[in-house]
Amino acid sequence: LTHLLPLMTAVMTAKWIADLFTHPLYHALLEVKCIPFLDSKPVLDKLDLFTVRHVMASPVVTVCVKEAVKNIIAILENTDHNAFPVVLKPDSSILVGLISRAQLEV
Repeated sequence: LTHLLPLMTAVMTAKWIADLFTHPLYHALLEVKCIPFLDSKPVLDKLDLFTVRHVMASPVVTVCVKEAVKNIIAILENTDHNAFPVVLKPDSSILVGLISRAQLEV
């Protein structure tokens, strides 16, 4: 326990120095497999600029943020869409998010 802090400091220092002189292995593997390196958090701050009309073809079937289970079951039974836009209120067209059929069926 007394050697834990010096050991952690040595490991982190070694990692930082290695990162300065070499390309990280996992980044190289991503490049070899042609996989794009994505940010850890998606950018969702501009979602309110879109309306439901921009996201889904007609007829638009929306799901409210607070929706009754019977309404969700009816939506799933009567449509074959794979995702549904989420709005604040039934009469609102401001997009809050998108929920997939698989997420609703769980």
